[in-house]
Amino acid sequence: MKAIYVVVVRWVSSPINPSLVDAIMSEAGDWVRITGDSWVVTSDRGPTFIRDLLLKHLSRDDHTMILPVNPHQPADGWMPPWVWQWLSDQAATLNVPSPPAPPRLPLPPIAPPGNKLPS
Repeated sequence: MKAIYVVVVRWVSSPINPSLVDAIMSEAGDWVRITGDSWVVTSDRGPTFIRDLLLKHLSRDDHTMILPVNPHQPADGWMPPWVWQWLSDQAATLNVPSPPAPPRLPLPPIAPPGNKLPS
């Protein structure tokens, strides 16, 4: 099933080479590099497939982490608007139903200034 993942690479013994990982991410799906060592990728191949692609080119001493992104959960941060637009566009391509709306609870009464609510 198609999903969005955050992929983080920490080079320990291999030379730092984000361009190599760019090429690897192209094999996994549509992607954007958000920092020098972090990518967001949309793939229908799964996190193990992405890990295996990376392991073909990285040392076993290097570190990787592939985490799923839930596009229905709030996100926050400082990124250029095009990154947020890319993420929104990718989320729209997923075949994942939106979660149900939370129940609407009645608001508590508000006392006028200087007055107390009746008990």
